[in-house]
Amino acid sequence: SFYSVFGSKDDVIVYMIRSLKDDAETVLNRFILAQNDLERIWHLYHTYLNVALEFGPDVMASLLFVDVQNSMGFLDQFYLYNDWFCTLVKNCQQKGIIRNQNDHRMLVHAAVYSAFGILLEWCRSKGGFDLREQAFTAHEAIYNVHPDYRGAWKNILG
Repeated sequence: SFYSVFGSKDDVIVYMIRSLKDDAETVLNRFILAQNDLERIWHLYHTYLNVALEFGPDVMASLLFVDVQNSMGFLDQFYLYNDWFCTLVKNCQQKGIIRNQNDHRMLVHAAVYSAFGILLEWCRSKGGFDLREQAFTAHEAIYNVHPDYRGAWKNILG
């Protein structure tokens, strides 16, 4: 199924990067219009999850395999926005939206590793669970999101 969509494994990385750039205006508008920094975090994560959902578990499994061998893969894309995520998490900590007061950089890394692990399990299970639900629920737990903001991603992202 992989080669029916892409000519090579590297074509997937190129497609993914182009897809994220093409969607940049929409993401930027949502980012600007968000009511708080937690919403901004959710919008950024949602962008990555949409790529996975668009490709499906079989293609994503191949992409993740390539990612382990490639110097600019899927996981590396998260780190391109590492400073944004760190700033947003720190702001949320200061406002009490994120109640986990561990170092904001470590929280971002924990969230990224969690997302990557959930994505791997989603691929392994052939999409056997709601990827968004699992990813956002895990992030809420890692961040210890204030109860007033839990589940808000469902309303924000539709």
